[in-house]
Amino acid sequence: MTVILYLLAGLALLGAIIALLPLELRIRYGREGEEDLLRLHLSVWPGIRFELRLVMIDFRSSISWNVFSFRGEFKRGSKTSGFTGREKNSAREIVGALRLFKDMWDVLKTVRPSLHYLVSSIELARLTWKTGLGTGDPYYTALAAGAAWSFKGFVVTALCSRLRVSEKPFYFVKPYFNSRILNITLDCILRIRTGHIIYTGLRMITALILSGKAGRIMKMIIKPGRRYGYARTSH
Repeated sequence: MTVILYLLAGLALLGAIIALLPLELRIRYGREGEEDLLRLHLSVWPGIRFELRLVMIDFRSSISWNVFSFRGEFKRGSKTSGFTGREKNSAREIVGALRLFKDMWDVLKTVRPSLHYLVSSIELARLTWKTGLGTGDPYYTALAAGAAWSFKGFVVTALCSRLRVSEKPFYFVKPYFNSRILNITLDCILRIRTGHIIYTGLRMITALILSGKAGRIMKMIIKPGRRYGYARTSH
């Protein structure tokens, strides 16, 4: 009996330690040389770290390429490969998509209080967001800079109203009136304790079971394409 009590006490202590472990996610985005780099750092105390480094495509070149491609497809007419595929969606597919959206919305409403708790438990430890932009035309650069300031202010205000802020966010927009340039540097650190994530998961599972929607979730996960399978094979 004593051994069982010691074992239970040890498990309880281990669970408490795990629940108190802080998780830190650091998101860094910026240009390095000719590449757009996105770095994700996940740190678990004491000193366990994971890093993911993504080399992203230069989105400015991608936008230009897509515009040129679209013009080329448009000139060639309706026999292009860019717009091939099904021309119309069947009524059965549309109804299935609407039902899937309704199911997902019902599930979201059920777990929304748990998600609010999780979001309110996140600490915004750092947010540095710098942007330099220029369109080559002073007038349009001024308009773009004003829009960027407004957008950043909206995003930062929304984050500060939902997260626990430990350091005041810093952001600015630098206009380049005589250049065509777009530089973005982002450094964001989010912290949360493992216990909050575990508790949120338990709350969500409990809410889904009590509401009778757990089975619906399992069907959506196990057979996500069942509703569309018949529509695809019926043509």
